[in-house]
Amino acid sequence: MSLDSTQVIVAGSATLYLATQGATVPTGLAAPGTAQWTDAGYLTDAGATFDLTRSVNDVNVWQSLDPIRIITTSFTKAVSMTLRQWNPANLAYALGGGTTAMGTGTAGGTAYGTYTYPAASENPTRAVILDTVDGSYTVRFYWPNMQVSGNLSVALGRTDSFTLPLSLTSLTSTSQPTIVSNAPGFTA
Repeated sequence: MSLDSTQVIVAGSATLYLATQGATVPTGLAAPGTAQWTDAGYLTDAGATFDLTRSVNDVNVWQSLDPIRIITTSFTKAVSMTLRQWNPANLAYALGGGTTAMGTGTAGGTAYGTYTYPAASENPTRAVILDTVDGSYTVRFYWPNMQVSGNLSVALGRTDSFTLPLSLTSLTSTSQPTIVSNAPGFTA
């Protein structure tokens, strides 16, 4: 492999789409145009973190100080980011469910809506698309089956907006997570 600066990609912007498990996945890099997918809106400028965690067991023998084999015992795929937009849909995604009774009237007036926390056993599976953009290049991360897996800690203060940390872990699925891109190195 040679040095190629066109293969240095910066996630200058991103869009997070969330759906229920089994939602139709768009072909290639087409935007999810169906009503099944929800654009989560603004994310904090910290971006997203994608983690792969592989746990292994070494098979050791008396005759060698090096293992003779390594057995993978788990392979966890996770993604986390912080949602900047505060709304019932994002609350449900970050908290793993819940229900909303929408208010009628003008926001900030006497109208109000109510979000009810999910039951402790509620944590639906989700399909997730994270589209990152660098100029004319898009890198799409797709996970067909994820669940909220992290703790939620929301800081409320007068110097910053409300945020919703979102941590999701990939579950086993008949479809594999994928990365699709039109960036150099992904096309011939």
